[in-house]
Amino acid sequence: LISCYWFLRENLEKHGVCIRVLGDLNMLPLDLQQVIAKAVIMTKNHNKCFLNVCFAYTSRYEITNAVREMASGVEQGLIKASDVSEALLSECLYSNNSPNPDLLIRTSGEVRLSDFLLWQ
Repeated sequence: LISCYWFLRENLEKHGVCIRVLGDLNMLPLDLQQVIAKAVIMTKNHNKCFLNVCFAYTSRYEITNAVREMASGVEQGLIKASDVSEALLSECLYSNNSPNPDLLIRTSGEVRLSDFLLWQ
């Protein structure tokens, strides 16, 4: 297991892969959340390739959270209501530091987008 970890880490660094996990991670066990956090932190400065893994994710939930975050900023006086824009909403999304997807793979076999990465 340790050698597998080092192999994976070396390849992520070699290819500049930044791992992002999008969705509601609170649904996962704490130990798995910690492993995911380590992988995200370990690769956060990589910028050649972005691997976005979606778990318990819907676009509606993502956009709703982004709107809540902006509303909270207005309530706290951190931003003005006039600051709310498409650009600010994009910055509040789970995928804020990733480019828009070039390739979308749905492992469930679905071929429709439905409620998946609609903003991106």
